[in-house]
Amino acid sequence: MVTSISNNSVHRKLLRISKINHPKLYHLIKKNGELCLKRNKYKDLFEFLARTLTGQQLSKAAADTIWSNIEKVSKKRGYAIQEFCVYKNRNRLRKCGLSNNKTKALMALNKAFAKKEISYEQICNLNYDEMSSSVMKLWGFGHWSADMVAIFFFAQSDIWPSSDTALNRGMQIILTNKISAVIEVSHYSPYRTFLAMHIWKGLDTGVIFDL
Repeated sequence: MVTSISNNSVHRKLLRISKINHPKLYHLIKKNGELCLKRNKYKDLFEFLARTLTGQQLSKAAADTIWSNIEKVSKKRGYAIQEFCVYKNRNRLRKCGLSNNKTKALMALNKAFAKKEISYEQICNLNYDEMSSSVMKLWGFGHWSADMVAIFFFAQSDIWPSSDTALNRGMQIILTNKISAVIEVSHYSPYRTFLAMHIWKGLDTGVIFDL
């Protein structure tokens, strides 16, 4: 089941807080309109983690291209994504555009799932700190990856991915005082995920540059 946790009351609260504290952010949220955060309806945690790993430190366009290559090659050879991420396919993974370290990380991820060191069932009901700890124990996964899982797989509403480059860039545009940026984000708890989504959307559409 897909569970929506976005509603008009959340949007109104973001508008109310930003209008008082951050006028530029208020105008951004107003222009963006209400955003919806949904829990992922699929339970293929491996595939989500693999795609998240692929996108680390890359532009969305580059990450999408590499992931598309992986999907095409795995499908052509009759593999599920998890089955494809094994040692014998390391050269094929590299040819899809993955770096050597990311190739190793995908193979390590495959082993972690095979050994049941991590699974959807093990982490689906954990709180943020527990879930993050489980993800970051995987080789090649850090805070950013754990935050992406929390937001886009489990739809947790109060996540602020402070290591996200684009998000930090957006905050610097909206708040001229870089030092206070992270502190002032706390005003928006328990809906900091929505704040992040508004900034990402503003950067994607270019609206944030016209505030």
